[in-house]
Amino acid sequence: IRARISITATIISSVAVLWRGMAGDLVGALVGQISGSLLALLLFAGACRRLDPGRVGPAMPSIAVFRALASFAFFQMLSTAMAQVVNNFSKFFLAARFGPSEVAWFGTPLSLAQRVPSMLAAAAGVLFPRISALSVSGEDHAIPNIYRISQKLLSTASLAICLPLSVMAGPLLSAWLDAEFAAHAEIPLTVLAVAFAIGGTDVAMVHTML
Repeated sequence: IRARISITATIISSVAVLWRGMAGDLVGALVGQISGSLLALLLFAGACRRLDPGRVGPAMPSIAVFRALASFAFFQMLSTAMAQVVNNFSKFFLAARFGPSEVAWFGTPLSLAQRVPSMLAAAAGVLFPRISALSVSGEDHAIPNIYRISQKLLSTASLAICLPLSVMAGPLLSAWLDAEFAAHAEIPLTVLAVAFAIGGTDVAMVHTML
């Protein structure tokens, strides 16, 4: 259920961002991005309420629980901030060395290509609870088979998405933005698509190790 919800929210968000982006509506694209996160949150809450209504409902945590949640939230916020700094370091470097146009030619393809591993990670989210359930039930012998199947499916999906994206980078960018922008951003998108196609082969391994 977790994987289905994550994939659904990611696809809807990506379609909304591309749709409004192609129309030149940056605010609409941002709303589409936010709506995906809100949709995932609502679907998760509804699924938990439906699966275990006796344990899901309004709660009033103690002060100790609030402190623990605040500590965890601070850690998550710091982790997210550091991840953003690392992810955008290349953009800062390009902006300082070459100028804002080069940042756009690189940053836009990067934002587009990054949606592929996000969707693969959402699909791989099912691995941890499935492997945990097998371990608790004493079916450890089935875990390697689950890993092999997941590795094959996610690797195939990564190649099936990224390779056409690399081949059609120019026409896609021309339709989404314009031919002049595509002339500069086609090569970065092609390289990034190939890189994410290769990187997508380790998604199953990472989520299995969790």
